[in-house]
Amino acid sequence: MKEYAVPILNARQSVSRRRVAVAVVACLLILAGLVGLERDRRGISMADATVGLTPVTLLQRPGASGPGVLIAHGFAGSRQFMDSFALTLVDAGYIVATYDLLGHGQNPAPMSGDVTTASGTTRLLVDEAARVADWLSRQPGVTPGLALIGHSMASDIVIRLGQARGDVAAVVAVSMYSEAVTADSPRQLLILTGQGEPHLRENALEALRMVDPEAQAGTTAASEGVQRRAAVAPWVGHVGVLYSDTSLTEARDWIDAAFDRNHDGRVISTSAPLAALLVGLLALAWPLAGLVPLRNHSPQILGRWRYAGAILIPVVAAPAVSALVPGTALPILGGANLAALLLVYGLAQLIVLRLSGLRLTRPDLIAAAGLTAFGILVFSAAMTNYAASFWPTGPRIGLFAVLLPGCFALMCADALINDGGQAPWPRRLISRIGIIVALAIGVATDVESLFMVSMMLPVLVLFFLVFGAMGRWVGLRAGPSTSGLGLAVLLAWSLAATMPIFDQETESDFAALLSVQPV
Repeated sequence: MKEYAVPILNARQSVSRRRVAVAVVACLLILAGLVGLERDRRGISMADATVGLTPVTLLQRPGASGPGVLIAHGFAGSRQFMDSFALTLVDAGYIVATYDLLGHGQNPAPMSGDVTTASGTTRLLVDEAARVADWLSRQPGVTPGLALIGHSMASDIVIRLGQARGDVAAVVAVSMYSEAVTADSPRQLLILTGQGEPHLRENALEALRMVDPEAQAGTTAASEGVQRRAAVAPWVGHVGVLYSDTSLTEARDWIDAAFDRNHDGRVISTSAPLAALLVGLLALAWPLAGLVPLRNHSPQILGRWRYAGAILIPVVAAPAVSALVPGTALPILGGANLAALLLVYGLAQLIVLRLSGLRLTRPDLIAAAGLTAFGILVFSAAMTNYAASFWPTGPRIGLFAVLLPGCFALMCADALINDGGQAPWPRRLISRIGIIVALAIGVATDVESLFMVSMMLPVLVLFFLVFGAMGRWVGLRAGPSTSGLGLAVLLAWSLAATMPIFDQETESDFAALLSVQPV
């Protein structure tokens, strides 16, 4: 034993030093991110209000006077998504309102109505935008005239609202697709797309050539009082376009021109400080996981064929069983099918693993609670304050409770099959792909649920990259049961906080909306 004592001690000291070093770097990143984000907000009043049931944030310089700008986020987004546009325009002297659309963010009212016609769901969304616009126009300091900005689904909303009101001076449609655009309306329309959105770039060019058949992207077309411009933000896609300096500059300059104003100041993209904050929080989780007591743990790695069975059996069983559940029982697209699929997948995998000799041990409840608390009270709070709504409220709390059993079964099975994160990375990747394949099979014949899965994929990918890494660090020390328990709560939380909610009686018609509006 003596000859090994010094090497073991040195190894532990080396790990401790690395954890301290990572903790220092993580704290510096967090500090840099917070300083950058708060610096961008310095001198700006951000007041929360409600217009009816719609949550609204009013942004302005204290005592400012100027035109109002209404900003609407896209499908599956929230008002925080649009902060870069809002802050840039407030810095240019405008008074800005952002809000959570029906069924999104903190809005307790679901999307509803007949989505097969423009007088259904679309009309309800336009009416909601009109109420917020009326409220904005009555705020102190707001001068006559209004500008509108909408991303993705909301691009259609702001275009229709601009056509219906006589006080709209400019419309900015980001990642636009709208059947409402005509050759003479809206009269002042800027269309912004990311370079990674080829189909939407084509749509933008078609709208531009309604005014001038020879026009090209990056030019402004004018004819008989109509002005239209299509600009492309380089190196970004559907989300990155919201943070691009090109997008922000183009939007500010377009609105300035509509109101005969001029502002050569900065554009405020929150992407860099936001990335520093979130990366710092993720990095901080590793040294914090080192505080979890290390348990004696014998590796539980399945042989190749048993591992394949533990993946394939749930992939087949879960979609078959979940298909028997009515999809409209929960207020998200295919929500009941989703809850059932997660539960059956997790239970089937746990049974297969149990028959293969693997079993869950008693979890470290304190460590699991610590993982959950860090994910919710720290990471989710930072997301909600600076990036996107990540806090379930209203009907989402019930949704969280319903999703929790399936998430518990799924994440405990995932942790067990991957031995709390000790399995080689190809196996960890394959097990997560198995979940996605089961979801894809389960919705293969259902357009609405297929759309739901397309919304879930980014959530699942980010979940496994961020919370999955945190869970692995805890699982390596406290075992699979501990990480599985903590990650179950975080997965149910993530899905309940981010998925758009729908009136279950009209949910089945949502597929019609997909034919006229992208996400």
